[in-house]
Formats: sequence, C-alpha cells, structure tokens
Amino acid sequence: MKRILLAVIVLLLMAAVGCCQESKQSLQLTVKSNKQAYFIDEKITLVLTVKNLSSQGIPLFDGDHLRTVVILDGKEYKNIGVMAWGGPDAILPKGEMNIAMELLAYGITGDILTVGKHNLAVKLNGAFSDAITIEVIGKETS
Repeated sequence: MKRILLAVIVLLLMAAVGCCQESKQSLQLTVKSNKQAYFIDEKITLVLTVKNLSSQGIPLFDGDHLRTVVILDGKEYKNIGVMAWGGPDAILPKGEMNIAMELLAYGITGDILTVGKHNLAVKLNGAFSDAITIEVIGKETS
C-alpha cells in the first residue's frame, strides 16, 4: 500500500513538473525597438511579441509586476513596477499579444544606458527573445 501511494505521489510530482516546464518552453518571444539609435535620456520603448505555443494559459505576472526581464549587455533588469499594466493576467492558449515596454520600468536610465551600442533581449517565464542592438548617440542638440 505504501509503495502504491509513493508511486502515485511520484507520478503527480512528475506531471506537475512537466506542466511547469511546458509553459517555460512554450513561449516564443520577439522584441523590436521603434528606432535603432536614441539620444541619451530619450525614452526607449520596445514592443515584445509573445506567442503562446502551448494548449494552456501562461501567467504574465508575479504579484503586481509583469514577469518580463530585460537583459541589457548581459545584466538582468526586473520590472520594478513604475508603469501600470492594463492588460490580461495571462496569455491565452495558442494566443499572441504585443506588450509595450519602457526601459524606465526596469530601472534602466541614462546612467546605465550610456553612449554606445548595447545588446538587449527579453526573458519571460524562462523563454528568451533574440537579442537586438540599440545605439545611444549622445545628447540632442537644439
């Protein structure tokens, strides 16, 4: 009896782990910038396209924060909740959505995003977008 109970528990744990892994491996992310070059301290907005390839809904939030992480020049920046989110709590099965992301919401300011070229990618629930390159070119002159 104990062996049967143990076997059932092990099977349930394996199924739970499999469900979690499916949602991590079932997202396709594409990040785009509206420009290739920005002035320092210019607001940078990205568009993240999220495709859910699975047959289950996938949550987008940890508490009040969108689960996205910006990877800038190899360093991760979590969403610090500066911007309010008015979208759905999860992405529907086989669904697709576009999410506008401002780098300020990740604590990325002109102090971090200095003059030069920077590699940027986005992570969500264990899935990664391809990297893009953005360039900061200095201050705008009047």
